[in-house]
Amino acid sequence: FTVAILFMPLGTVFFSVVLNPNNTFNFFIIGVSITILSLIFSTLLKRYDRS
Repeated sequence: FTVAILFMPLGTVFFSVVLNPNNTFNFFIIGVSITILSLIFSTLLKRYDRS
């Protein structure tokens, strides 16, 4: 929770400076990136599950 609060301003600055919110293609890029990250961490958690 603390890490999320620490990095939230950095993410806000990154998305407002680097990505133009008026361009809808940038939302596609963000969605694809989040999907890829979730698939990667899902496979990693299944692989290293200790239960």
